[in-house]
Amino acid sequence: MVSPAAVSPRPGLRGGRIPVVRLGRHRIRTASGRTVGVAMAGTGMPLVVAHGFAAQGALYAQTLSRLVSMGFMVVAVDVAGHGRTPPPPFPALWLSAYRDEFAAAVDALGIRRAVFMGHSMGGRIVTELAAERPEAAVALVLVDPVVGRDWDRQVSDLRHNPISGAGLVMRLAVDTASLVDPHDLDQTAKILSLLVRSGLSSPLPRLMAPAAALIGAEPSEPLLKTLAASRLPAVVIHGSLDRPLPLDGARRAAATLGADLVVVDGARHSWLLSDPETLPDVFGQLLQGRLGDAWTAAVQGAGLDPAAASLDQIEAAMLVPNSLAAHLSNRVEFIATRPRKPSRYSWRLETQPGRLRRVV
Repeated sequence: MVSPAAVSPRPGLRGGRIPVVRLGRHRIRTASGRTVGVAMAGTGMPLVVAHGFAAQGALYAQTLSRLVSMGFMVVAVDVAGHGRTPPPPFPALWLSAYRDEFAAAVDALGIRRAVFMGHSMGGRIVTELAAERPEAAVALVLVDPVVGRDWDRQVSDLRHNPISGAGLVMRLAVDTASLVDPHDLDQTAKILSLLVRSGLSSPLPRLMAPAAALIGAEPSEPLLKTLAASRLPAVVIHGSLDRPLPLDGARRAAATLGADLVVVDGARHSWLLSDPETLPDVFGQLLQGRLGDAWTAAVQGAGLDPAAASLDQIEAAMLVPNSLAAHLSNRVEFIATRPRKPSRYSWRLETQPGRLRRVV
C-alpha cells in the first residue's frame, strides 16, 4: 500500500530544518449553543486531539505543529472544563458528558472521519468516542492513556479507599515536576511560556468535576474489547517511566485493544509536553506501517487514489461540504524554517503476535 509519505510534503522529517507553523486558536459553538475552544492548523487528514487532565489543546502546540508538516489537519479540542471550554452542563460528574461535548465539537467542525489521538484523560475520552462511533475513526492513537484493567483497578481502589489517592496524586505531582528540566532550560522556558500564554490557571474547583468524572467512570476494559472486536487500527504510545499507569499496565491495555505498543524509553507521563520532537518521529515510523495502512484505506474508501490524491482532496473527503473546519484551519505555506533538534527519547515498537505486522 502507498503510505501518506507519498502524498505528504513532510518537510519536517527531511534534513535538519522544520517549518514554522502556528496553530490558530478559535472558539466555536456546538449545535446546542455551547462554546468550545479549539486550536487548528494544516491541510489533509484530520487529526483530532484530546489533551490530558488540567491541560488544554494549546499546550501541545509545539509537537502538533510538527505533525502539520506530515499531511495532517491538526484539531486540538479543549475538553469541557479546560482551556476555553466551560464545564459541561449537568451531569458534569459523568464522564459521558465530557465525551459528548467533545463529540459535539467534532460535529460542529464538520469532521466526518479522523485519526483520533488522546493523551492521559484525553485517551479515555477518544477511546469512548471511537467505541461509540467506530465508523468515524480512521485510527486511534493513545498516548499514556488512563485505560485498561490496571487503571480500572486503581480507580476502584480509590473509590473504596480514598486515602490511596494520595499515592496517585504524588505520582502525578512528581511527573509534572519533571517538565522542569535543568538540562534543557530552553524547552522548560517554552513550556512555562505556553502555560502563561494559554492561561492554564484553572481554579481547583473547576477541575474537581472532571476529576470526579474520571474517578467515577465505568471500567474502561470493556471499551477496549469492543474496539478490538471492531479491528480498528490502534497504537498505544507509552513512557517507560510513567507512574500514574506503569508500563506493564499499558502493555496489558494494548494487548486487550489489539494495538501496537510504542515504548518511549526514559519518558514519564507528560513526556509529550517536555519534548516536542519525539512524537513526530514516532509518527513518521508508524506512517510507514499500520497507521499508514489505515490512512491509505480511508483514502481509498473515499474513492480516491492514494498515490495521486492531493492533501486538499483527502481533507475534503474527510469533511462534510462547506465545513467549519475547512474554513478555520490555516492554509499552511512552508516558508520559514528553523533548525530541528533531535528527539530526546528513543523508543521501541511492540506488536501483538499474529495480529499486527512490525513497522520497519
